[in-house]
Amino acid sequence: MTPSPLLGCAVADALGKPFETKPASEIIWDGRSMQRGSQPESYGPRVQDPGVSTDDTQMSRILGRTLVQMKGRYVPDFVAGKYLEWHQGKSFVGKPRGMGGTILKALTRLDKGVPFFSAGEVLPADKPCGCGTTMRAGVLGTMRGGIDSVALAAEEDAVLTHKHLDAVAGSIAMAAAVWNCLEESEENFTEDLLKTVRWVLGTRGYSEFGGRVTDMSSVISSDGDAFSMTRSALVIAATATSYEGGVVRAIRLGNDTDTRGAMVGVILGTRFGLEGIPPEWIGILDEAKDIMEEDRELVDLARDGR
Repeated sequence: MTPSPLLGCAVADALGKPFETKPASEIIWDGRSMQRGSQPESYGPRVQDPGVSTDDTQMSRILGRTLVQMKGRYVPDFVAGKYLEWHQGKSFVGKPRGMGGTILKALTRLDKGVPFFSAGEVLPADKPCGCGTTMRAGVLGTMRGGIDSVALAAEEDAVLTHKHLDAVAGSIAMAAAVWNCLEESEENFTEDLLKTVRWVLGTRGYSEFGGRVTDMSSVISSDGDAFSMTRSALVIAATATSYEGGVVRAIRLGNDTDTRGAMVGVILGTRFGLEGIPPEWIGILDEAKDIMEEDRELVDLARDGR
């Protein structure tokens, strides 16, 4: 089995893109084809083309590339610089294909010379926040070192753009889920994944979020905030019996379909590997070969450091 977190993310992101903002009742899809995107052209070049992923995948790939460049380590100021290059249209992933308002504010501050540790948007603690950190954080589960290093990196990455409890805790949960997929066998997978996430969040001081995220009652929702999306993505991924089934379920919930797809996809791409992703989906994905090579470099680093 060939773990493929970035490919899993990109495929599911591209599949979910055409249905973004639509309620589940309006999603008419055969569960197989990649359709044309519904986003306006102002979102970025080629964003409407079938098989072209969005900012969810772009940021994940940037984060993955930094891990390779830093030999498996997370270096916040270096990562912030690469996010800024993307904002400026200078990144290897091309110009942004969509960008959330919170990320835009943070990267605009960086562009004006604000230090990386001060640029993140301080969000109201009593209100939900978006998924700009959780959509990209799964790839951090491939980094070198133990789970404590992974969790710390997820914290540091989240506050580059979103200074909010749910953004930080959700990022830790996503990274821990991918880390767990690389560590554990399929035996008792559902129980082990959710147990790992709950334990890691507790050790980092996010026990309340951790308690909620692993509550198996009424956890699947179509809400698009960081907490709800993380909770739904974890449970869908933990209970999926295949990459295809989990991704289709995630997208058919509606609303923020590309981001939920990307979050489920990064976990299931790691869990079921390249062999578990339908070849016809890979065949139409833009830059599939490049993304597969990026996955190989990431996984090789992860295995060398464990």
